[in-house]
Amino acid sequence: MKQYLTPVLCWLAFSSCGTILQGTKKPLVLVDAPADMVVVNKNTGDTLVVQSVQYAGKRSSVQNTATYYYAPGVRFKASKDSHLELIVGGGSAHIQVGKKNMVGVLIADIGFSWGLFAIIDLATGGVKRHRPRYVDVPAAFAGTPWRSEAELLNYLVTNSK
Repeated sequence: MKQYLTPVLCWLAFSSCGTILQGTKKPLVLVDAPADMVVVNKNTGDTLVVQSVQYAGKRSSVQNTATYYYAPGVRFKASKDSHLELIVGGGSAHIQVGKKNMVGVLIADIGFSWGLFAIIDLATGGVKRHRPRYVDVPAAFAGTPWRSEAELLNYLVTNSK
């Protein structure tokens, strides 16, 4: 019995799709963020590190290539209601970020593991993502309505290097 316990525990601990593929800290992309931006999570008091985060990817089976897109962003655990403060120079803007469950990942987890992986992903938060996923930084500072997520994603991909 002992020889089976370790492999089973490793399989359970490291086999959930959402947690393995994306981790528990999800990216929040800061569109057009200045290099000196500071982001503070007011719920936890943590200063979040603005870094390069992956926001999209595509694969070509014909050419056997993969393209990944990166932009400035922060990574933190998705929660029901996060209050973030964006600080640049002497000015600041406040935004609310919620969470959304990724239902497709849960369905895949249930299909591949009879629900075991879904339980792991739900417990670790591996199936949650931020809502919205993209922050329109200029609009947040100007107090104007943000561009839609589709517009922001299109802008990012079009202007990627």
